[in-house]
Amino acid sequence: MAAVTARPDAVPAQQRAGLAASLRPELTKMRSVRSTYWSQVLLVLASLAWSVAFCTGEASRWPHMSAQDKLGFDPAQARVLGLASLGQLVLVVLGPVTCTSDA
Repeated sequence: MAAVTARPDAVPAQQRAGLAASLRPELTKMRSVRSTYWSQVLLVLASLAWSVAFCTGEASRWPHMSAQDKLGFDPAQARVLGLASLGQLVLVVLGPVTCTSDA
C-alpha cells in the first residue's frame, strides 16, 4: 500500500479560510442583491397569509367538529403550517437567486 503524501499545491491548514471567512462574502452578496429582500418579504407575507387562511378554515369548522377532533387539534402546528409549506417554496427560489447573482 502506498504512503499518503500531501499534494504540493495544497494550502497549509494554518492558511485555510474558516467558516466565518467563507460565509462573509455570501452574506455580503445577500445584502447587496435587491431580489433577496423581496424574497424575504414574500416569505413573511406568504407564511402569514397561509397560516391565517388555515386558521380561519379551522375556526369555521370548530363548532361542527367532534370532541375527539377538538382534542387532536394542535394550535402550534397550525401556527407554523405557513412556514412549513408555502414558506419553503419561497426559500427554494431565494437559494438559487442568491447563489447565481453577481454582486
